[in-house]
Amino acid sequence: MPLLIAQHAGFCSGVRRAVAMAEETAKKAKELGLRCCSLGEVVHNPLVTRKLADMGVQVVTDVEQARGGMLILRSHGVGPEILAQCEKAGIPLL
Repeated sequence: MPLLIAQHAGFCSGVRRAVAMAEETAKKAKELGLRCCSLGEVVHNPLVTRKLADMGVQVVTDVEQARGGMLILRSHGVGPEILAQCEKAGIPLL
C-alpha cells in the first residue's frame, strides 16, 4: 500500500505562532538571566515540548512556580483568576 503525504502538512498558523513566541520568550529570558516557564505545555507535541525544554522552558502547573521568572501562557488562554495570580506574584503580562 503506498504512503501518501498531504501537499500541505505541519502545524497550523496559530501553533506556529505560539511556538515562535515561546522560543522568542525563552531567548529573552536567557538574555535577562531569568527562568522561563510555561503554564502547562505550549502545544501537545512531545518533540516541540522537548525542544522548548532544551531552550530552557520549564513546564509548571501553578503560577507561583514561575515567581521571579517569565511565564508563557498557553495559546488556549486563561481565565481572569490566572491573570490575577500573575499580578499577585509580580509576573508581568506582555
